[in-house]
Amino acid sequence: MYGDPKHCEYFVVRQHYKIFTDPHKTEQLLDGMASPVKFRPLSARRAQEYIAVVAIDFGTTYSGFAFSFIKSAYTDRDIYMNKEWGHDHGLSTLKAPTCILLTPEREFDSFGYQAQEKYASLEDAQDTTFLFFDRFKMELHSEKNEEVGGSLKLKARNGQLMDAIDIFAFAINFLKEKALDVIKDRAGIEITSADIRWVLTVPAIWRHVSKQFMREAAYKADLVPESKENQLIIALEPEAASLHCRQRKMREFVEEEKNEACCADVIAKPKTSYMVVDCGGGTVDVTVHRINDDDSVEEIHKATGGAWGGTQVDKQFESLLVKVFGGEFIEDFKSKHPSDWLEINIDLEGKKRSDRPLQKENNTTRIRLPSNFIYFYCTHHRQKTKSIQDLIKEQYTKSDVKINRDFLCIGAEVMKNMFKEAIYSIVSHISMLLEMPTIKCVQYIFLVGGFSESPLLQLAVRKKFENRARILIPENAGLSVMKGAVMFGLKPDVIRRRICRETHGCGTCAKFNPAIHNEKYMFKTSNGDIMCNNLFTKLVTVNEEVRLGEIRNFTFCPVETSQSKVAFEFYTTSKSNVMYVNDPGVYKEGTKIVVDSPNITKGLGRDIEIRLEFGGTEIKVEARDVETGDVKPATLKLSTTNRSP
Repeated sequence: MYGDPKHCEYFVVRQHYKIFTDPHKTEQLLDGMASPVKFRPLSARRAQEYIAVVAIDFGTTYSGFAFSFIKSAYTDRDIYMNKEWGHDHGLSTLKAPTCILLTPEREFDSFGYQAQEKYASLEDAQDTTFLFFDRFKMELHSEKNEEVGGSLKLKARNGQLMDAIDIFAFAINFLKEKALDVIKDRAGIEITSADIRWVLTVPAIWRHVSKQFMREAAYKADLVPESKENQLIIALEPEAASLHCRQRKMREFVEEEKNEACCADVIAKPKTSYMVVDCGGGTVDVTVHRINDDDSVEEIHKATGGAWGGTQVDKQFESLLVKVFGGEFIEDFKSKHPSDWLEINIDLEGKKRSDRPLQKENNTTRIRLPSNFIYFYCTHHRQKTKSIQDLIKEQYTKSDVKINRDFLCIGAEVMKNMFKEAIYSIVSHISMLLEMPTIKCVQYIFLVGGFSESPLLQLAVRKKFENRARILIPENAGLSVMKGAVMFGLKPDVIRRRICRETHGCGTCAKFNPAIHNEKYMFKTSNGDIMCNNLFTKLVTVNEEVRLGEIRNFTFCPVETSQSKVAFEFYTTSKSNVMYVNDPGVYKEGTKIVVDSPNITKGLGRDIEIRLEFGGTEIKVEARDVETGDVKPATLKLSTTNRSP
């Protein structure tokens, strides 16, 4: 899409731009694209038209769902969860491990605890034809602008590759079916996916293309039909957690007094500002909110964060093993005994929530090593003159690291060091934010997410910020996102204002100006006009405030009289101002729209209007032909190309 903003008129919350489009670029964008889908209006179906709201918390390490019936009150007590994850394996948890097992034919086999157990049994039988995937959500964290799209591949434990969108769809479909079964048992009525308003959680710091990927995966999982896109709400994880925290009793926060009053009545009053730090398995998301007089919420700083979640501790633990046993052995063991490696990580996951490193006595953390670990080393990798104990002594003292029977025993200081990098990143980021003028008003910090259940992290945050703000950590902090997402589904308009994380724009063209334009972007139309293409026209700017439901209209017209289609391609950048769509730091947004304009009798006088709706968790788009007044078919399709300039 190319063009030039001719005029800019402001009234209420609308902006109008007149933009030309380049037919040559249109043909490039149309090449290889799927046929257009019918336009879906922006207005959403009312929540009251559904029987229940179901939130799927798709986590890096653990996943689960929670639900509430629409007629229930907006309270924590009316939110239900599946309490029988792992029941067949002697467990009872509110979430299941985010792992999936596929058959050799690449069909769904199992999820969660069942997938883990079957995978272990297959390994014992030396069957490597099944595909096992775990902790794959982090592949969508596009901080480094990796490829996120339909061509993204995931590697199974046996080394085989598979389309990422299929793996995500399998997982979402399983959680959907499990949720429907639980609701049927609870309510005693027949219920289908069409009776549910679905909510899917994503990190706030994800780029739009990753959020769109999750929506596409949900469509593929038959969660909702693509024609009813508003039946699915994408919820930002820290926003959801904040809603849940505000509804908790004060006594439900760690180390708080036994106060029966609700948090919203005690501290979350109008004009109160608070920070939510969502520490998950993969990412840490930080949002800052202020409460309005009508109890709605507005964001006062854009969502920030990074890949500092609990899996960083896992990486440090693996580094410890590599330091002792060597990288070649660890990689060989992971390849030859993947289920045993999984067993080690499962044990570590539980130990990350232990306060043993903080105790004065008996502060050694014990990680069980499968029998295959020692046997594999002794039979395949043992050096002639060195035992395992000798290897450990070369790197650590006996009080720091040792092996005692089937356990790797890690001393308190070594264990603390494994958390050091992640905790430092989190604490430093919060400190940086609290120094900003717009955030100095923050009075409370909610620490939520599975990783926030770590006593080491809790201690570090309290020690650093207890004199700056009141630290509130809810019991079962790992459930805050899941429960809060249900509340968001019941009341999605509670967040009234957000701050843009990036600058969004589209590729446009203008009449060539030799004083400001680069000659390499110059081209001539059939009418003889000299134009410049590849210009970046801003639709919304980084750090700009956008209100819930805010609408901006942009009007485009063709460059060639014979042009019957207009193609739009969107871009994003962290910079506030850029000149061209291929400048450094500008990336394809992952969204393409194609609009038909078949009536070419008016030549260049035809207008195509693009309407963008901001302020929600996603940017919604619609297109219409101004000549007829009818909404025209448009394609909003996930990009399968690399996010590169």
